[in-house]
Amino acid sequence: MSHIEQLTCADLEYMMCNLSLDVVPIIAEIDPKEVSSDDGDGCIYYYGNAQENSAEIMMKNYFQEVSQRCGKIGFRQANFSKIRAKQIAGSF
Repeated sequence: MSHIEQLTCADLEYMMCNLSLDVVPIIAEIDPKEVSSDDGDGCIYYYGNAQENSAEIMMKNYFQEVSQRCGKIGFRQANFSKIRAKQIAGSF
């Protein structure tokens, strides 16, 4: 992240779709208003069948998904990344 001069929607989507739960705290620190579009038309994000036009909605959907995925962490499945991701996603 420290090497990115301007965070784009493509960067944000890459982090959300391709990286582990260790990236959740970093994504939580991103101001969606600071995310630029790749083509100047705003963030176009496809979530299910709906097309959204906002990094904020993109992030909200991401944190809801993380919260659901980490919702029931049993003793045997628990790890620090899942627990931290669940806590952060729940506060977003």
